Amino acid sequence: MIHAKTMLVDDRLVMVGSMNLDFLSMQWLEEGCLVVDDRPFAREFERRRQEDMARSVQMTGREPRPRRPAGRPGSGAAAATATTP
Repeated sequence: MIHAKTMLVDDRLVMVGSMNLDFLSMQWLEEGCLVVDDRPFAREFERRRQEDMARSVQMTGREPRPRRPAGRPGSGAAAATATTP
């Protein structure tokens, strides 16, 4: 699944993009949104969305935090630790 804002309206109108539905995003920010008005496209979009949801795992915020390799963020130490055999 991609990180995008998506919307299906009335089983025919599909919107996919980075745009939030607020004044700032629509009037001032450089956001993008593709709008497709096509029922067959909308059916395929919904089918794929359902497939993605079936493979997804709900995150509750109670999951244990992953352990991170030693090193400052961005120092390269963590990447070197993770890739060294």
